[in-house]
Amino acid sequence: MYLESDDISYMLEKMDLLKYFDRIYMSSEKFLCKYSGRLFSLMMSDYGVSPKQVVHVGDNPIADHDVPSAMAIRAVLFKNKTEKKRLRLLRAYSYLSRQTDYWKGRHLLQVAHAGSLFRENTESDFYYRYGYDVLGPVFCTYIFGILDTLAGAKAKRIFFLARDGYLLQSLYRKMISLLGREGQYPEDEYLYLTRMTTSPAAVNKGLSHLKAMTAFYNPRQKGVYSVLKAFGLPPEEFEDSARRAGFGNMAEPVHNWHDPRLLTFIADDHVQAKIKALSQPGFDILQDYLSQHGFFSHDCVGLVDVGWNATIQYFLGEAFSERNDFPTLYGCYMGYCDGIPYQFPARSYIEGVMYDARRKLASERAMMNFVEIFEEAARATHATTINYYYDSNGKVQPVLKGDKSPDRQAEIEFNPTILKLQNGILDFCDEFVRAIQLTNYSCREIKPFIMTLIERAVVYPTSAEVKHFSNLVHSDDWGSDHFMDLKELTARRMQSRSTTYTKLKQIGWHYSMSQLNGEGFLKKLLYFIDICRHKG
Repeated sequence: MYLESDDISYMLEKMDLLKYFDRIYMSSEKFLCKYSGRLFSLMMSDYGVSPKQVVHVGDNPIADHDVPSAMAIRAVLFKNKTEKKRLRLLRAYSYLSRQTDYWKGRHLLQVAHAGSLFRENTESDFYYRYGYDVLGPVFCTYIFGILDTLAGAKAKRIFFLARDGYLLQSLYRKMISLLGREGQYPEDEYLYLTRMTTSPAAVNKGLSHLKAMTAFYNPRQKGVYSVLKAFGLPPEEFEDSARRAGFGNMAEPVHNWHDPRLLTFIADDHVQAKIKALSQPGFDILQDYLSQHGFFSHDCVGLVDVGWNATIQYFLGEAFSERNDFPTLYGCYMGYCDGIPYQFPARSYIEGVMYDARRKLASERAMMNFVEIFEEAARATHATTINYYYDSNGKVQPVLKGDKSPDRQAEIEFNPTILKLQNGILDFCDEFVRAIQLTNYSCREIKPFIMTLIERAVVYPTSAEVKHFSNLVHSDDWGSDHFMDLKELTARRMQSRSTTYTKLKQIGWHYSMSQLNGEGFLKKLLYFIDICRHKG
């Protein structure tokens, strides 16, 4: 044994076990070992006991059983198949990790999961285990990567945005504390910012065609109606203008984004004047809210959110970038799609830590096939922010969506599941940090295997995983009460091959349907098509 007695004493004391021990005999200090039997002889001599008065327990067949038995000591060989298998795997992954970085992530997980074997009250609930085993490694790797990004960005303050920031902030604080790096990273704050509360300010100077198209990326868009709702504008105020532009029904979906009617509507001076007037209150109160929380008080700030299009970052730039004190923005997102042609201010930077479309890496693409699981797992259980108000002290406070709306009712029903997922993720963070400290791996080294873990979960889910997540509900904050109900979509069995494409277009998690219906070939085909479409 290479450790000294003081080291072992410290470990035993931390586990509240030292009180049960009288002495500790270490081969590294006595220069005697169990294999020769001389360490046993020394101990018996010190205590003045015979071999028959001694019981020795150990897991080594020779040193802990054969040698003491030959000395007439009663020996108990401790056999634990699970532990032996774990150690074999640990040695194997340790060897592989020295050959290539890919296996460092798997080695790290093997080290981390060892801690769960000794946890008291380890939960067997499916959602907790999924949070611990699958989402935990993903989110922890993401936050670990954020620490590297922020170290280089020199941000003075970090803001966690939207409801997704709730879990991310908890992990950020916990990881810094466990790493013993308090004071080395920017102070953080959770802001009640959503697309719905920042979008009105973004059209304070008018609605451009580019901004209007933002609403059309929502697959459930309803034309001009969705455009106005997305920017917090009351559609009823624009009914006459929409009719003059040629829209008989404002809620008619617009599939041609250069529809002459849409261009006419946007070019209408009366429409633009009304948009500026109606968005002014939203601009003013958001500006006060940001000032109240020190957003404009720093040269550089970090923005953290799950992703995927950096829409809030874009809206903030559109609204306030002309201010002299507008800070440099570093957006650190789990994933960045680069799918909407936003024009960000000059000092606005974006990094997709786990997935960034600009890197054109097929190995990162899998997570985009079920983004809802990452958003839902990270969100706060409180309702989305839809507006702000001034309290009696003149402070700006968030207005949350009411609990009676359909999407909020669905969320409330699913909240206990969200908490189980998050408890699993947060518990895994403890073991993740210990494993990082033991292995000294970087985010860059462990990420390749973690991306494989994401691929396994998203592209090749088990039937049990699909079943348990079939009741996932996911609402948006685009000003509507819509929400995605995976149960409704996946509960239907495919009646014929001819309906496959139609149903796949309706569902965000394509691979769940192919799993439920035993479509192994379909799953492979979908993945092949996805890789080909996004290859570099």
